[in-house]
Amino acid sequence: MEEEQQKQGPTFRERLWVIGIALAVLAVLVPGYLDLRRRSLNASCLSNMREMSSALRTYMLDWDETLPLAYYRDKQRGNKLVTWPMLIGGYLDAKRLYCPADPAKQEPPYIDSDSEEKRHVSYGFFLPASGVRPSRLPAAGSQLAVLADSALDGLNTHPLPDVPAEQQALFIGFDTPDNRNDKDARYVQRLAIFSRNGRWDDYRQLRTRHGNTINMLFADGHVGEVPAGVIAVQRDAEGKVLSPWSAYLPQSEVY
Repeated sequence: MEEEQQKQGPTFRERLWVIGIALAVLAVLVPGYLDLRRRSLNASCLSNMREMSSALRTYMLDWDETLPLAYYRDKQRGNKLVTWPMLIGGYLDAKRLYCPADPAKQEPPYIDSDSEEKRHVSYGFFLPASGVRPSRLPAAGSQLAVLADSALDGLNTHPLPDVPAEQQALFIGFDTPDNRNDKDARYVQRLAIFSRNGRWDDYRQLRTRHGNTINMLFADGHVGEVPAGVIAVQRDAEGKVLSPWSAYLPQSEVY
């Protein structure tokens, strides 16, 4: 009789105990793993931006200490659209133009300015920083964002702070002046200003790719994480835009 009892497997209660312990362990390990993965992806993104910063520095050495244009039409080449990734592409491995947390997951492109194929990049260029000299900016551009890593949809569920009605904020759109995804929207997204109004109700769906922060590259070359709330444009008492979006803004930029 004792031998028969010994051959029997664990009781139902014992199985429940084992399952409960396993679930408890998973409840501890899974969030930790996800947090480590998020940190790893964020570190890789910051590494990309440091490489882009180095590429921008090298580009500026060749072009009178001036940041590249976000995009322009090359009249000598049949009005082909030239964008900032093309301009720094010779100084940078193309895979650096992709954030590892970007849900698009496209293969890094060969930056070919003659190609008509559309390509996706993960980083947006703040248009007022286009073609400026950081040395002429306040604090040598240390308070002006040039590139940012964000999108209208991300991998996680951390919403940006609610943007109230008529509040100006930033988003990454397409590179064309009318913000259309047409055949000319190649290789680049750009940061642009929008004002929420009754016709645009998706502002609560904005996400970042890295939790509650956005990775940014500033005009003086440094890279850092900033709170996601920075997407809301702030102004001083005189109505001037505050950092990191403040700059000597082109007259054509409408705020």
